[in-house]
Amino acid sequence: MKSGVLLINKHRSVTSFQITDYIKKRTGYRKVGHLGTLDPQAEGLLPILLGDATKLVPFLIEQDKEYIGTMVLGEERDTMDREGKVIQRYPLKSLKQQEIDDIISSFHGPIEQAPPIYSAVKVNGQPSYKLVRKGLSPRLSPRTVVIKELYADRATDRTIDFKVVCSKGTYVRSLVSDIGKKLGMGAYLDRLVRTRNGKFSLDQSINLKELEEFLEKQDLESLIISIEDALAFLPSLTLKDEYSPLVMNGIPCKTFFFMEEIHFPPGQVVLLKSSGGYVQAVVKSIQTDLENGSESQSFEYIRVFHPQSVQV
Repeated sequence: MKSGVLLINKHRSVTSFQITDYIKKRTGYRKVGHLGTLDPQAEGLLPILLGDATKLVPFLIEQDKEYIGTMVLGEERDTMDREGKVIQRYPLKSLKQQEIDDIISSFHGPIEQAPPIYSAVKVNGQPSYKLVRKGLSPRLSPRTVVIKELYADRATDRTIDFKVVCSKGTYVRSLVSDIGKKLGMGAYLDRLVRTRNGKFSLDQSINLKELEEFLEKQDLESLIISIEDALAFLPSLTLKDEYSPLVMNGIPCKTFFFMEEIHFPPGQVVLLKSSGGYVQAVVKSIQTDLENGSESQSFEYIRVFHPQSVQV
């Protein structure tokens, strides 16, 4: 069974866990994960990691995400989305497009953002939302996130359609709530669709009904993005054939293992590929030494893959 990434178009009211559990039961993969939880009421792109691709999370989770959504003005809700209870109402006021654009642009760049209390952020080992349901009031510390792009696509007296590109860890519900406060009339998130996650886009994805059709045709592998393609944004080195078995066994590797003579700055993450193009490991450059009068760079392993005998 082929390891890699399967792109699913998640529908509203289905949880990310339910999708991974369904795929695990329907496909026979023992290891199934996902890349970035979507709230139950959110829609859109949910990358599913199959087999050895579950090792990719540390490399892919850092990439930007893109969303489109709609906020409703005039109310604040406890969950910051349409599912919550109204906790405060505000009179609506007429705003010019320029006023909206100016306020929204003030959120560009690094910002401090407190996660919603109705979220899976853990407090003393328990998800915050479970503590709230027990009648407690957990305090979640603000964190720094980065808003790369944010603009209002269409605005009425009651709603604003928007698009946002943001770093990992960004809660769009919190962003919408903060925008509502700055507009002076509150806001909650009515609809959210993730349209991109790193290099993966929504138009590459399929829904669960379409997945069933591929499973019936026993054609699942045609949908799976390989580990090599998923990590193509990283620089790579090609192993000489005689050193591939050493990498598989975690033997420390140096410059002479590779076909190319390339040196990377310390801390650079690099793919190690076999001569056949398979990713065998992800490493990080740590230092450059002089050996026998020439430079030799050392690397430490981050992840090792087994492309010839994938563990699924």
